[in-house]
Amino acid sequence: ESLFQEIQNEEKEFGIKLSFYEFLFLAFIKNAFKRSSEFLILEVGLGGRLDAVNLFDAEVVGLTSIGRDHQKFLGDTLVEILHEKLGVAREERIIFSAFESRYLRSEAKRKAFEKFAFLLDLVESQVISPSETYSEKNWKMAKLLAKEFLGPIDLNRICLNRFPMIKQKKTIFNFKNAHNPEGFRSLVSELCRTDENYDVIVLGLSMRPDKDLHTMIKSLLAYTCNNAKIYLTPFNGQKALPEHDVKALSEYFSLGWIQDWKSFFNSEEVDNKKILITGSNYFLGAVYQYYHLQ
Repeated sequence: ESLFQEIQNEEKEFGIKLSFYEFLFLAFIKNAFKRSSEFLILEVGLGGRLDAVNLFDAEVVGLTSIGRDHQKFLGDTLVEILHEKLGVAREERIIFSAFESRYLRSEAKRKAFEKFAFLLDLVESQVISPSETYSEKNWKMAKLLAKEFLGPIDLNRICLNRFPMIKQKKTIFNFKNAHNPEGFRSLVSELCRTDENYDVIVLGLSMRPDKDLHTMIKSLLAYTCNNAKIYLTPFNGQKALPEHDVKALSEYFSLGWIQDWKSFFNSEEVDNKKILITGSNYFLGAVYQYYHLQ
């Protein structure tokens, strides 16, 4: 509480108003400095060049994927988004990358050369395979960076997934984030490659352009590994797609409709079923928190 008050006093002193995320970022940084941390690991919130983390000169930058997201701020093409992300790289510092696209890997090399930065392409060096999932790539890069810069640590104690599986009686809930078109293509590829079979797929969406929403749902409909029933549901949360838009998508694509996901997950309809919960991280977080509190 004293830390928050300190920041509020600084806002008044300098005549500025921080955004919610800027406020939390500054609180975290102040707390980290008070602890005299030896290492500081920061996740970019949006892009890179204009993100708050770019206040610091990073010794190492890790880039695992490029997807169309926040186009209003980052640009409409993957190359534009790549340039924004590389804005956090510094001269004579290290960049680790793991892009599937050869063109993006080539462009990343070119931009790194312009910056006099050292780029290590983990796909080209066959440390990471392009066919691996988003989570698998992140995990491999995290292990590599941890081993290289933090020394020996027990990585087995770290959970691979942000939202681990939940088992309630004989019902299994799996969580897989996919919040943009590239994420959905990767998800479907993973489901078919691993032959994972689900009885029910529940999708909660955040606000995105209509074109993206249609592309995402069409990708999910291409999941033909089994006859999973696909449902759309609204949820309360930041950036959540309005209920009337979710309902319209459900009708347009002839998908199942869930008015209240909490009631649905507590109904007999999901008994003894394997359920995939996907879409927005805000939705996954809401569902996971609900069961965690239960």
